[in-house]
Amino acid sequence: MPLLRAWQYGAVASALIAIGGYVFALAGYPSQLVRLYQDYPYFGTIYRATGLTGSGGMLMSVCFLPTLLFFKDWLAHRRGNAAPLAILLFALGLSASKELILLGAGLLLIALHHIPRKDSAVTAYLKNLVWAAAALVYWTGTHLIVLPAAQYNATYLKGTSYTGYTTAARTGDFYWIETTYLELKKAAYTIATEHPILGVGPGQFNSELGALQAQDKYPTHLPLYDPHSTWFGAWAEIGFTGLSVLIFFIFILYRFTQKIPKETQLEISALLIFLGMASIESISRDMMNFRHIWLAFGILSGFSLYPPKDDSS
Repeated sequence: MPLLRAWQYGAVASALIAIGGYVFALAGYPSQLVRLYQDYPYFGTIYRATGLTGSGGMLMSVCFLPTLLFFKDWLAHRRGNAAPLAILLFALGLSASKELILLGAGLLLIALHHIPRKDSAVTAYLKNLVWAAAALVYWTGTHLIVLPAAQYNATYLKGTSYTGYTTAARTGDFYWIETTYLELKKAAYTIATEHPILGVGPGQFNSELGALQAQDKYPTHLPLYDPHSTWFGAWAEIGFTGLSVLIFFIFILYRFTQKIPKETQLEISALLIFLGMASIESISRDMMNFRHIWLAFGILSGFSLYPPKDDSS
């Protein structure tokens, strides 16, 4: 499909720009193509490749589907896909994005699609296992930071924007510390319960955080972020009414996927996996603001009406 092919090679161009920016940063010439993160959890102070997207997470999101497509074609022994696949994987590794967890799961799911149909029962079990593991690891890793007890009191994370430094639990010699993502969800819950029907208004979430800080319901050292969650953000900003509309929209999208003939699933597997992983990611991302997600929605709708007859996409 020409639209997907254009997306693929546009992503390769973005990846090359990101890699170039990272190399120049290491050489002592940092630019807006990378971002320096001080005291990044688990990694310390590092550069993260962003390219022209503004953040490592956005670079990952833009390049996610093209990486799956190149990998699918590479598994099908199509020439010319190894180099762009390697470029994308290298750039996304430099992004140090937590969504690498989801990308790894997505690549594994693509590989499972190529298992012979005689193993379909085992393949289906493995696919479900990959989906469950990806969601569990991503959600846990996004909302909790695990630190050894020896590092807990002297940790470099105190006072940073990564955590409110609230201890969720202790397991043996390890502490589980709540991240800013979890703090934002607790704030969203508070806002939503105070404005349950219509919410506080679109785009008004971060303005409410200041009031919560004054009430000691949101850590004072954390920035006044946007919701960083599609679902909790919708609940807080547009209330139960808006959240219900969002859920209905996702249901309609799911119904579109059910109209696609089963024999064409392999051809659109990458697209379905991309949107599935985006749904996992949406718990910690404002996904409705990602323009390329809407493009994927449109392509999926087109596939449901005019299913592909071969693997030309």
